[in-house]
Parts: sequence; structure tokens; C-alpha cells
Amino acid sequence: MKLSPKATARIARADNWSLRAITGGSMFVAALGVWSTVARILIITRDPDVTVSGMQLENPSTPEFTAGASSIVSAQYESVTIVASDLSTAARGYLAAEAATSGLLIIGLSVVVAMLGMRLLAKRPFARSVTWASMAAAIITLAVGMTAPFLAGLARAEVVMSLGTDNVTAANNSSEGFSLFMTTVDLAPIGWAFALAMVAAAFQVGQRLQRETDGLV
Repeated sequence: MKLSPKATARIARADNWSLRAITGGSMFVAALGVWSTVARILIITRDPDVTVSGMQLENPSTPEFTAGASSIVSAQYESVTIVASDLSTAARGYLAAEAATSGLLIIGLSVVVAMLGMRLLAKRPFARSVTWASMAAAIITLAVGMTAPFLAGLARAEVVMSLGTDNVTAANNSSEGFSLFMTTVDLAPIGWAFALAMVAAAFQVGQRLQRETDGLV
């Protein structure tokens, strides 16, 4: 039995406009992420020439413009950007997968922020959909953080093989050339994933407290 009418919480006008701006901006970023990801994948799979950044170098030479600077002890290029043609299907596939995973992270996080903003505007933030969306964002962040660097390394290895074995340089070779395979692991996405998982847990607790509060009024 309800003892009194349930009070309706009000959102200040400034907060209301801020929430609307954040929610609308997140929806715009999500839509832009979908468009840019699809466009990038189409370019990779259809265009004859593909721009590939982050091509790692082995035994790079010293840049000539640093020779006259007495304060520079040593200098070298770490990677270059190339425009390659006639790439193999495998190379294009790995590049497309890398673009898809990176886009999925942006889209997923933007959708979660937009959903949370809409629930706050509706004065019901502790909804099951927000909890599941936050947990899904945590899983996406962890999966992308672990797979994207590996896909990037595989993609560039396939690009090097498409260019020919003359461009591959072994680590013990003194000549300059492309690395056959190199990848780096960034631990930051793991921390973001745990943070998002904690947010999902907080919303789960808030959802239960909200149900209990609704039963008391």
C-alpha cells in the first residue's frame, strides 16, 4: 500500500540542457563512428591504393636533418606511412578488421553515454538496460584493447609480404627495411574495462535500491 504519492524529482534547467547536449553529442559521435568505420572499410577493400600507417622499421637510418644539431645524441625513425597498391586479400582483410575493432570501441562507448543521458533525462537512471550496456562496453573495451594491436601487427605483416621479401629485414641484419611482425600491448584498455565494469556494478546496486525505494513510497 502506498502511503503517499511518489515525489517527482526535478532536474534544474542548466542540468537539463547539459544532459541534452551530452546525450546529443554522444549520439552524433556514435553515428559519425559508424559512418567513418564503414567508409574506412570500403576504402580498404575496394580502392586499388591503400594508405597504411604505422609500418615499423628495422635498423632505420639516422634522419639527415638531425646531423647538424649538436644537442641530439641519436635519432631514428620508428615507423612510416605508405600508400600501397595490389595488396593481398589477407592484408586488406586484417586492415579492415583493425578498422572495425577501433570503430566498435568508439561506437560502443558513445551509445552507452547516450543511453545513460536519456535515462537521466527520464529521471530513471538505474535501468537494467544501462547496466547491461555498461557491462557490454566493458567487454568491448577489453576485447578491442587485446585484439586491435594483434590485428594491427598481422595486417602490417601481410602488407610487408605483399610488398615482397626484399623489403623484409631480419633483426640481425644491418640494412634498413620493414619489420615483418611487431606489435605493442597497451594496458590502459584493461583499466578502462575494469572501470566500466565497476560502473555497471554500481548501476546494478542502484537498480535494486531504486526498486526498494519505490516500494516504500
